[in-house]
Amino acid sequence: MMGTASHSSNSSLRLLVFTVGGVKLAADAEQICSMLAYDQDDDCDITYWLHEMLSFGNREVVFRSPEILTVSLQETIYRIVIDQPEDIIYIAMNRIQPLPALVEPFSQKKGLWGAVALDEQIILLIDFLKLISITRNTGPNRFCMREKPSLQ
Repeated sequence: MMGTASHSSNSSLRLLVFTVGGVKLAADAEQICSMLAYDQDDDCDITYWLHEMLSFGNREVVFRSPEILTVSLQETIYRIVIDQPEDIIYIAMNRIQPLPALVEPFSQKKGLWGAVALDEQIILLIDFLKLISITRNTGPNRFCMREKPSLQ
């Protein structure tokens, strides 16, 4: 699991970097089963929109290049819609910084566990397994939006 002491300071983490609502995020690529093209007409009941899971509030989130990541947890496949997948990168564990104590209570409830500075940008690290574990207790349709976000 990401963010645990089982990683040595010399080891690296393979991350998928992507953007949602203008926020740069990355997830452990080992947590991702596959990446699928987003199909606007697909109404799967277990499709989670990441901006909703992270509570981006009432501001409009415009998707430019949406993709679906599949994540497996306890023999169930969950689909998470992200935007603008960019790259797979390797980051040394000793470059990852904990989130400030001020935001830690909020961030842990959203599966956010650290940050890394890369090319003068801060990338927030997200643990999809933790986020799904927390949010699936609210019911499978809680984050399945009936009204799709704007696509560009």
